Amino acid sequence: MVLEDLGVRKEAFLALQDRAKAAVVTASDSIAASIALLKKHHLGQGFGLHYVLQHLQKTGMCMRRENSSPYVLDNEFVLRLVRFAQSHILREIKHDARIPIPEAHQLLGVADEGPAYVERGLENVFCLKEGEIFACVQQPDGGEPEYIKGLVSISRSPHIHPGDVQRVKAIGKPPDGMLCFFRNLRNIVVLPSVGERSLASCLAGGDVDGDEFLVIKDPTLLPVAQAEPASYVGVEPRRLDRPSTTEDICDFFVEYMQSDVVGLVADQHLKIADQSKYGTFDPDCMKLAQLCSQAVDYPKNGVPVDTEKMPSTHIRASPDWKKAEDNDPRPSDYYESTRALGALFRNFEIKPVKAPSSSYPNGEPAAPVRDPPLSDTISRVLQGAVQRRIGRFHNDERDVAALEPIFRHYAEELRYICLTHALSDHAGVRLSEEEVAVGTILAKCTQPRWRRDRMQRMRMHAGQLVRHVKYARLRAPMAKDAGEAELVGALRRAWLAWDFGMRNRAVFGARSFSLIALGVVCDMLEKLEKLEGKEIEEEFEEDETGEEVVE
Repeated sequence: MVLEDLGVRKEAFLALQDRAKAAVVTASDSIAASIALLKKHHLGQGFGLHYVLQHLQKTGMCMRRENSSPYVLDNEFVLRLVRFAQSHILREIKHDARIPIPEAHQLLGVADEGPAYVERGLENVFCLKEGEIFACVQQPDGGEPEYIKGLVSISRSPHIHPGDVQRVKAIGKPPDGMLCFFRNLRNIVVLPSVGERSLASCLAGGDVDGDEFLVIKDPTLLPVAQAEPASYVGVEPRRLDRPSTTEDICDFFVEYMQSDVVGLVADQHLKIADQSKYGTFDPDCMKLAQLCSQAVDYPKNGVPVDTEKMPSTHIRASPDWKKAEDNDPRPSDYYESTRALGALFRNFEIKPVKAPSSSYPNGEPAAPVRDPPLSDTISRVLQGAVQRRIGRFHNDERDVAALEPIFRHYAEELRYICLTHALSDHAGVRLSEEEVAVGTILAKCTQPRWRRDRMQRMRMHAGQLVRHVKYARLRAPMAKDAGEAELVGALRRAWLAWDFGMRNRAVFGARSFSLIALGVVCDMLEKLEKLEGKEIEEEFEEDETGEEVVE
């Protein structure tokens, strides 16, 4: 909203959204893109979905559209998990406007120490000038550092006042031959220590004691206009005329829970800015910006925001981008917003994804599996490695049947998770097996926070169940120095569990049970390969030193 009022065109936001949507929709075209999507949005972590896909990619498996290998991933459950993840991310893009900006970085802010050293008498010290910043970004996977250079915008959350976004100059790489104390800093933004006012204080009243700042290099998002930053004069802290007691601390804690209204103030600010022809420059928005600063500082000074004095919206109806995920909203409750947020909200619709009836604890089982055991593509691509390690590929029928008690325990716990963490307590409402495995809830909900809380609890509960199956039931070794016998034993048990799950995949719980087993299979195979490579390396080193090598 602030960037739009500072001259950024609506089309720039729509282009970013289209790019983000295309990246999500096309992620299922390749295994590499699916892995990147799952890791970036932290989906399927509890069941190790991205790790399983990584191992399958190493074995030469591909998606149907890649057409780069005879081994095409045809596991319907895994493919459905990717579609559920895509739907989850698209909903965030549409309803929360969570759109990644490629040329943007969230960086910790520090002050330029150069002027302090100049005052101490040091010469030839490079210092940042007013309106300049230094930022150097290096990715976690290494590579050459990127020195940001040129005009950029810098801001700090909550981005409410038009002056909270400032246009500055990034200097790039500091000049050689001068003493520069921040030359080797990475993933840090250095702010100047000179000028009439601290740059950090101009950005939503920030400072450099741990605040993070958003640096955007994308020229299409560079503000055309420049607004004067707010003064952000702090309120006088509440003081007691006596030593504080435990009762005071308890009272403050309760009052804090009641007075944490940053989200409420910011939400009211957005609605008024949408309704006013002045946007975020509206006087009511300016007042709300001051109240938001007070709400942010409340834990420090103890002065809460009086919500009764908050400006009211100009009209009762809310902009359409505030529309709740309701099946039948009243038309009179919303109006079509002309701002960029409205255009982003209406830019695309999300096609619902559905799980089969057998994915629900109260659903009908699917048709019985008639395929021969271990005839699927995943089993065939792992056949060579598994047979080499455990001495066989096909399992004995009695050994497979012996996994029944482990699966029954898992299925009962999964059934409880699907019931407990559904959005409604209605008897017929359940989560699907796919939702639990991905870590999402796709049912429509008018309260986003309620959904997030439920998802978080569900992920924790499901993660505990997965760890129990892996380490207590399949007895996968947790120690990094596990021996070959332990690894092979866990591989044998996991391969039986994978076989059991695939044979019974028409039954609720069997598909995710097989996914857990497949994760253990992949993990054991990789650890055995590393162990073998380490032994070969040690034998080679012994041979090089001239010691006798026992064949």
